Amino acid sequence: MINRLLAACFLLLSVFLISASPAEVPRWLDQFQTQDESRFPSNWKKIQGRADIYTVQVESGNAYLAARADHAAGMILTEAKVSPKDFPKLKWRWRAKILPTGADETGKNGKNDCAASVYVVFDKGMTKYTKDTLRYVWSASSHPRGMILKMKNYVYYVIQENRETPFDQWVEEEVNFQEDYRKLFGKDPPPVMAIGVQSDADDTKSQSWADYDDFILIPAEPTSATK
Repeated sequence: MINRLLAACFLLLSVFLISASPAEVPRWLDQFQTQDESRFPSNWKKIQGRADIYTVQVESGNAYLAARADHAAGMILTEAKVSPKDFPKLKWRWRAKILPTGADETGKNGKNDCAASVYVVFDKGMTKYTKDTLRYVWSASSHPRGMILKMKNYVYYVIQENRETPFDQWVEEEVNFQEDYRKLFGKDPPPVMAIGVQSDADDTKSQSWADYDDFILIPAEPTSATK
């Protein structure tokens, strides 16, 4: 009797594991690791600028990514190959510590710096210099949250936070990049290839300090046909 019960339990477990889709649960991109403390994060790579402005730091047992840009800039990426149909949303948390002085994302004053930013990079199967990109920005200006700036044909800025957001406090974000892409590019998005971050203060010749943590891709909600 016990053997039959065990067999039934294993059968039910097998059916559950087979039927559960990988896209039904959130996918952690990075929580950062305490063993990387004071080092560049192991799951990321430099794309441009300086990598040494980024290190993993630990606070009360929690590891996070610290960006300390002094008269400098750097962009780093971590791989995130997913379909926006399966994972249309991104969550993370961040906090600004020092805003770059006089920065303005419009570029009108030649000082296109920001405290922090998170990129969603889409794979169009072309060169790395022509990837469709959404950049969610913590602005040092007073530009309103939700403001859209078209920087190039394939790059849009979305002002997520601004200088009115309290400093040195963790702020949680959740963006639907699938909807944002459709609205801005006028079509369904191609696959996501990477998530990136950038803090920069090279144009303003000042300081831009911020922290990042807990990057998670959120799965699409089941449709009525699949519930």
